[in-house]
Amino acid sequence: MIKLGNLSASLRQWLMSTLQLGPGIGDVHYLVENASAFHVRLLDSRIDSAHIHTSLVAGEDALVTNRNDVLLAFPGTYTETAKTTWDKSSTHLIGLGGPIQRTPAVAGTKGAVYFTSTTVGLTELLLISGHYNQFHGFGAYLPVAAGVATINIQGRVNRLKDLYIRDGDNATQLASGVLGYALQIDPSASGYGNNNLIEDCHIGESRNTTRTAGGQILFGLTGVAAAGQQNEFKRCFIQGRAETAGCYAVKVSGNACVDRHILWEDCVFYNFWENLANTLLTVFSDDCGSTHLHMLTGKTAQYGFTAWGETTYAFAAMPIPNSAGGKMLVVT
Repeated sequence: MIKLGNLSASLRQWLMSTLQLGPGIGDVHYLVENASAFHVRLLDSRIDSAHIHTSLVAGEDALVTNRNDVLLAFPGTYTETAKTTWDKSSTHLIGLGGPIQRTPAVAGTKGAVYFTSTTVGLTELLLISGHYNQFHGFGAYLPVAAGVATINIQGRVNRLKDLYIRDGDNATQLASGVLGYALQIDPSASGYGNNNLIEDCHIGESRNTTRTAGGQILFGLTGVAAAGQQNEFKRCFIQGRAETAGCYAVKVSGNACVDRHILWEDCVFYNFWENLANTLLTVFSDDCGSTHLHMLTGKTAQYGFTAWGETTYAFAAMPIPNSAGGKMLVVT
């Protein structure tokens, strides 16, 4: 069994600093490409083979819930054959690749920790249904016809940081308003799907084939009452490629049941229209009837859209001068 105390001092310090968990880390497991140089190196180091895994499903299965177990993913492209349901609470997935995760470079270049799948019928690549988990430093991409979202969060109080979450590029996904999203927040039970923090993530891909419906982030579809509240996005770059006016960046569906707020702090929304010929109508497509606010704070900005739009719930951080102390701007 791999205990934190068996790790090198530098790795132990790095894990504690990255996860901000202090010394209370549980067992450490490793994810590697089968027969790769990293795999051989781990085996040569006499690491217990029960702690070495070659698929994300197997790695998650080996973790113990509520123990702060950690799965360290070595660089490589992991072509998964099944959806990973991350239902273990207080467990964490940490990529060991380069500090910036994007589409993998040329073959043989090792720096990307990249999860993908070509399995027909997969609706998501990673379903996060547990709580108080952390996910750092990897990329993910689900380009199959049935794919609703590459990553789907149904749990609460999860932290996603430094991720590259690409939206689907399959022809069926590109033409659908309910498929092909990069990220979905979709509560499965009352009180879930809320208080998640998404930081420093690249969400969507402007280099995809041109989209004719949908966007990059989806709230809801199967939401329930009083769920999906108080999710926060900080320093994220949300980007896509569309030339159909009805496309957008963020979809809040009518049954998303978003309550309280969605925070967008220092986020950039960008749509690429070939040769910059035109712009999309709105960043937000918001059909949710429950009371909620899109709070646009800091340096949040949009490029390639005509307006924030289609919502009476969006407020910007710049105050309107007023003798009583100023008012927030209701954006259109």
